[in-house]
Amino acid sequence: MNLSDQRKPSWILLVCCSATLFLSLGVNQLAQTKQQIPAPTGHVNDFAGVVDEKTKQQLENLLENVKLKTGIEFDLATVQSTGGQDISDFSLELARDWNIGARTTAKKSLLLVLAVNEKMAFTRFSRSVQNDLPEGVLGEMGQRMRALVEAGQFSEALNAGVQQFVSSLGQKLAFSTEDFDKATPVASTANLPTVDKDSGRTDQVPASIEALPTTVKTPASRNEKAPAKTKKPNTSVDDAAESEEVELTLTKPLEERVVILKAFLDGHPDSKSRARATELLVAAYAALGDERLKKGDSAGGIEQLMLAIADAPVNASEKLFAGVISQIPLNLYLRGEPLAATKAAQTIEAKFGNDPKRLLALSGFYLSTEQGAEATRLATQAVQLAPDLAEAHQGLGRALHISLRLEEAAAEYKRALELDPNSKAARRSLADLDRAFGKSEEALTLYRQQLDAEPADKAARAGLVLSLLDLGRTDEAKGELEKALQTDPRNLTMLAGAAYWFAANNDSDLALALGSKAVEIEPRYTWSQIALARALVA
Repeated sequence: MNLSDQRKPSWILLVCCSATLFLSLGVNQLAQTKQQIPAPTGHVNDFAGVVDEKTKQQLENLLENVKLKTGIEFDLATVQSTGGQDISDFSLELARDWNIGARTTAKKSLLLVLAVNEKMAFTRFSRSVQNDLPEGVLGEMGQRMRALVEAGQFSEALNAGVQQFVSSLGQKLAFSTEDFDKATPVASTANLPTVDKDSGRTDQVPASIEALPTTVKTPASRNEKAPAKTKKPNTSVDDAAESEEVELTLTKPLEERVVILKAFLDGHPDSKSRARATELLVAAYAALGDERLKKGDSAGGIEQLMLAIADAPVNASEKLFAGVISQIPLNLYLRGEPLAATKAAQTIEAKFGNDPKRLLALSGFYLSTEQGAEATRLATQAVQLAPDLAEAHQGLGRALHISLRLEEAAAEYKRALELDPNSKAARRSLADLDRAFGKSEEALTLYRQQLDAEPADKAARAGLVLSLLDLGRTDEAKGELEKALQTDPRNLTMLAGAAYWFAANNDSDLALALGSKAVEIEPRYTWSQIALARALVA
């Protein structure tokens, strides 16, 4: 045996020891860069111990009722610290570990993470829940929570944020949140623990059983520099990351949201999320403008609203145009800025004037402000662009109607009804004009058709009664009137109209009774006062 053979065991032993030491050091270092976060055991996971028991139970009840009512799971997690990690990154890893509120989570879910030491909160939400969320609700939550978090009132902050979310969600999805803070009914099998398939969460766990820990990685040092990376071609992973970056701006205050979205658009010229980012930026400008107008900053508000119009794409979605852009002129007008409102309307017309439906929306602004000539002009352009569009003829009919060009208006309503026999607005409007022209039989037929299509139409019900009276079918009219008032005793149009008719036709007692009832319901309604006065004179 030579010397080298004799040394082999020593070298092998040395290598093994070195490897063991290296792995041991690596494991210790890795352990230092991980924060142990238990798995969720309910909607409120107060790992930092900052939520009082009463608030915790109320939030549990509230969020469980939201889940039962909407299928949306909203969980909260408080931690003492993020361990030096940015709250956005920390919440993202926790959302992925729990499979709650991550963009790729299949179920509709949100996760709000609050870090006590950093006095920061961040809300994550899945792509699947996005369409159910009220516009700007996460930003509103953040605004309500911010001051309370900074003051160290963490329990109050979570309660304020959740209450805002539930209230906004209830308004959007049209459900009542009354008694949502009460415990939900418990079935006979409720004492058996169930496991959520997506998150692995046990909905009910005996107090003696500890939750299994999961880990969230945190960096060993905030000062460590990551190696430079070569930019790769855009991939589906990049697209998803950019989409998430854009959606998360909804959690930011409006001014900060504007800055972030502008920076994103400048830095991502080829991103698939540009269209969404642009729409969010336009909506943020409009919301910021409205906010400044409310605070009395007219110049600042007008500036932001005009930026919204300027940055809106010509091919903006219907949701953006109808819900944001087309509302700007009327918003300015109602806030005492008529000149700015007109300028905004003219700017919108210049940009979207080739779209007949958008011209009609703008014509609606002029109708609302009783500018019949301008409303007629735009509606006429819409008819020229789309002569077979029923909405265009209906819009032109309305514009001509308020301009007292009644015969022309009736012709447009009739054309709209020919193009769309189901147009309730055109049918009712044509019936009203037929009755005004003394064509009571034609009006009665249209009112009956309207009520067949929409039995709750108060104006059509009133028109039917008045048409019967005009035709001399008084007993039939009184029967319809009595039946209608039993169903809806507060039909103001019918009360005032019938009161006036009976006063004019020498039935002063009935006119007085109906007129008095109309004034009692709404004393500011002019026709109620006129009908009552006529009855008193009679």
